[in-house]
Amino acid sequence: MIIKYNYTNGSDFYDSNGDQYIGYFNVDENNLIYKTRDTQDSQLTKQSNFSGEYNSNVEYFKDRALLEKLSLPYNLNQIEIGSNEIVNYSTINIKLNYLHKNLIYLYSKLFIGSTNVPIGYSNILGLSAITSNFNWYPTTNTSIENLQAFTNSRDRTDLTKWSQYPEFDKLKKFIVMKFNDNTGYGILGISSTHLVGLTSNSNFTSASVTLYTSVVDNYSELPCINLQDIAYSGSTVFISDSAINGGGQVYSYDASGFTDNDTAHLGQRYLKEVVGGIGSSQNTLKFNGAKILGTSPKYVLVDDSGNKVVKVYDHSFVWKTTIKLSNKYTVLDIKYRELTDSYYILTSYQVPKTNGVTGYDTKFDFTEYDNNFKLIKAHTFEDKFLDRGNGVLLDISFYQLAFSYQDSNVFYVTTRSSIYKKFFTKPEQTFAIFNRNITGENPIGLWNTEFFKYNLDFKVWNFNYNVITNPNINSIALLKRDDNADDFFCLYSGRIKYFKEYTDYFNVINTPVIDCYNSTDFDLNPNEYVQAFSFNRVFYYIYKNLFQLKNNIAGRFTGKYAEFSVLEYSGPEYITNSEFNSTQIDINYNTYINDNELVNAKVINRILVPLLDQQEKLLKLTQTRLLNSISQIDYTKAFEIA
Repeated sequence: MIIKYNYTNGSDFYDSNGDQYIGYFNVDENNLIYKTRDTQDSQLTKQSNFSGEYNSNVEYFKDRALLEKLSLPYNLNQIEIGSNEIVNYSTINIKLNYLHKNLIYLYSKLFIGSTNVPIGYSNILGLSAITSNFNWYPTTNTSIENLQAFTNSRDRTDLTKWSQYPEFDKLKKFIVMKFNDNTGYGILGISSTHLVGLTSNSNFTSASVTLYTSVVDNYSELPCINLQDIAYSGSTVFISDSAINGGGQVYSYDASGFTDNDTAHLGQRYLKEVVGGIGSSQNTLKFNGAKILGTSPKYVLVDDSGNKVVKVYDHSFVWKTTIKLSNKYTVLDIKYRELTDSYYILTSYQVPKTNGVTGYDTKFDFTEYDNNFKLIKAHTFEDKFLDRGNGVLLDISFYQLAFSYQDSNVFYVTTRSSIYKKFFTKPEQTFAIFNRNITGENPIGLWNTEFFKYNLDFKVWNFNYNVITNPNINSIALLKRDDNADDFFCLYSGRIKYFKEYTDYFNVINTPVIDCYNSTDFDLNPNEYVQAFSFNRVFYYIYKNLFQLKNNIAGRFTGKYAEFSVLEYSGPEYITNSEFNSTQIDINYNTYINDNELVNAKVINRILVPLLDQQEKLLKLTQTRLLNSISQIDYTKAFEIA
């Protein structure tokens, strides 16, 4: 079973030929390491350094939050040998394993997810100026800034006329599928009444509209009424319409023309199956408002919103089961996670305000179900959307999920003005928020005072507002890459942005490769004669690892509240000499078993407890220092975009 995957640059593992391995790897429940992200055919061997030890460990992750209070996983009660415990090789192995895991945990907390996001914004798709042609523009091209926003709703030469593809500006959800030959991408999006398809080459230099229709099938005149969501698995595309036929319907299409790059079928979709109509939660083939969709290689999940259930079907719309939801929930998104073969449902709900304040707050639950659709656990996001001071929030809701293929512990959640990055191991917290000036528009822009670039001049926001596209984020899509990144697409009104995105980590270590003894080096052999020499050898290993880690800690993290009160990493703060002196380790008779000394609990504890004490001192030394308080911003005249 695969527990985690990531990418290595060659400093962590050896392949079967003894060469440094570069590429994706995965780790199973026994801490065995394999080549690739999703197969376990070829095993790897870890190198003797902390990075290899960490990456082959499935218990700890680089999931530290800036203001997180840290504590070692194993404390004095677990490290110290009880007075009635028998001291033998097994006991010592357990205690040394705990101490070694503490060091791996400490090493993992010397990293923090980068808050400088996004990293790889490179291209934007929209209409060329004064034309009706779609094109990709590199962000290095200054002509992007000189263009008005990529609106498609109005003819650029005559604002009284509509352009050829006005629904492109109104797309609210989309999917992106990579061609099977990796030469390009198929893009399908929905507005309320239209299905719009585009294709793009893989170099992001050209794109074209290949589908623009308002009917449900190539051979039908039945119009789309209120399209809600679009999802896919393989080359099968599912689309929901919440209003058609009373309770809504879900359609499945063969859209292989968007994945095979077959010119004969390019831009075509062929209706395969339909399910729906008005019905109760007990009616397995009917809905009361079919809205949000989720797909996996086997199933399609349909949010039956009016009945407060999620109905599960195979790809031929054969009903399998129904997930009952609390009446308080509104489903926002449904996503399948291949790594764990489980399903996540993002929901919102209202709770009364506290402390005598009237009104309600919105909460968000991130709930996991297993492959039999049984509840595993619900997590409540702890994010507090920033109040502008006039009762209007900078963001008002989360909307969509996307799971990283580059770092198995990372996922994304969108609002209308930005994208939040979270760890699966700590989904309640957010560790980074995309720069809103890149992913949206400045969310505290003021009418009449905030300027944007229009042609060669700067204009206020309310100048000729008909040509300004809505800055809201409508949808995101992630795809796998072979290198250390995700293909990351972000849909706005009238444009699509592309990011070659990955999760970077800041660190406070002197060198990325810190040599150490591996966990297997600590094991006392049960056939080995139990004597002071044997114990002292493994004590030396753990002390050596402690020295190695201590001597390579460069400082502590610092953080500050920046624009929009987003907490950001501010760089390392170097540890002073006096602080380092407080962690000095003296090698004396208390650090080993002396000749002719009895091997008992008291003697062993004399060695183990100071080791734990040093680990705790180092951990305390790396606690984050906050450089300021939450910034104060005057939002009283700000307009709402979330």
